[in-house]
Amino acid sequence: MFYEETMIDGVMHYRTSPDEKFIPYTMELLSARYEMNRYDHATASAVRSELEEQLSLAKAALRGALKAVCARQEQVAIDAMRDVREMVRQWHANTINEGIRKDQAQILANIDSMIKAERAKRREGGA
Repeated sequence: MFYEETMIDGVMHYRTSPDEKFIPYTMELLSARYEMNRYDHATASAVRSELEEQLSLAKAALRGALKAVCARQEQVAIDAMRDVREMVRQWHANTINEGIRKDQAQILANIDSMIKAERAKRREGGA
């Protein structure tokens, strides 16, 4: 389909074939075109508003999902630190050498501090 428009002497013209002469728009055609463009603009504005609302909802859902993933990762880290702490406690309970027991006690204290720090970070992030 071919359609071309141009201004000739300040009047809008159109043609539907490259071999045709340009035809001036009538007032009726221009009025109909104006109404059609006005309708298209209103429709586009409504669609844009709806898409902006959907985008806002999608962003909120994404933020919620990201927050849940971060919380889950933090919980996995805390669980892993607890597992290590339990292994060190068992090792500590079965160790006779006093120097090694002191080192193990320090490791346990460090792990407890790391767990407390993760918990504090979670509370700050959730507030």
